Amino acid sequence: MEAPVQESNQVARSAARRSLMPETVLATLDTAESFVKSSPVEPMAGPTIDVARQVWSTSTATLHEVLAQV
Repeated sequence: MEAPVQESNQVARSAARRSLMPETVLATLDTAESFVKSSPVEPMAGPTIDVARQVWSTSTATLHEVLAQV
C-alpha cells in the first residue's frame, strides 16, 4: 500500500521542482541583457545581470538538491 503513496509523493516533488524553475526568469534576464547592451549604462548593469543569472541558477540547483532529499 505504501508504493502508491511514494509514487504520488515523487510526482508532487517533480511538479514542485518544475514550478521552481520558470523559464520566464531566464528569458527576462536575456531581454534585459539585450536592452542593456545597446545602452550607455551597460558597464554598470551588465555585471549585475550576470550576477542575477548566477544567483538564479545556484538557487534553483540548491532547491532541487533539498527537494531531492525530502
